[in-house]
Amino acid sequence: SWPWPQDHEGDRRLPTTSEIRMQVYSDLAYGAKALWYYTYATPRHAKETTSVIIDKDDKLKPAYAGIKAINAEVQAMAPVLMTLNSVDVMHVKPNHKGLKPFTPNNIIADIQAENLLIGYFKDNTGVDYFMLVNKLTGKPNNNIRLKLKKTTGKLYQIDKATGKPVSYKLSNSTALINLGPGNGILLKVN
Repeated sequence: SWPWPQDHEGDRRLPTTSEIRMQVYSDLAYGAKALWYYTYATPRHAKETTSVIIDKDDKLKPAYAGIKAINAEVQAMAPVLMTLNSVDVMHVKPNHKGLKPFTPNNIIADIQAENLLIGYFKDNTGVDYFMLVNKLTGKPNNNIRLKLKKTTGKLYQIDKATGKPVSYKLSNSTALINLGPGNGILLKVN
């Protein structure tokens, strides 16, 4: 629906909600403190641009609901996210040049999964947090097996509706995690 460039048909489509979700959670995993979206609105002077979230008459398009939901999740977690300092970022299989591959550290002893991004954080009191992001936008990343270091006491998920920590089930220092397409989860280690 974009009138330019004429030779890039695939570039003209509006990203799916899962693609936008993965972009947002990846930004957060890398320590972003603010989000900015491409202007997915039709400029008043443009007639040809139709793949938007708000059209030139201010009518909401189908993508609007998904982006609104993502924003609500981020706003709920924002009070916690704003207190965190990015410490490290690792990627779990496949390993690509220029991306730091996962290696065990003082938080995660082992992880059995693929296509994950892990952002590590500390708050101002030294408490550890990490964010897992499913880099797959077309399918869920289920049965992620995460083994924490033995010294880790408890694991909490920062709830996406309330922003409050909720106990996350551990069995022998291992958590099983399922992430929807492009989705992320913020966890606190205590």
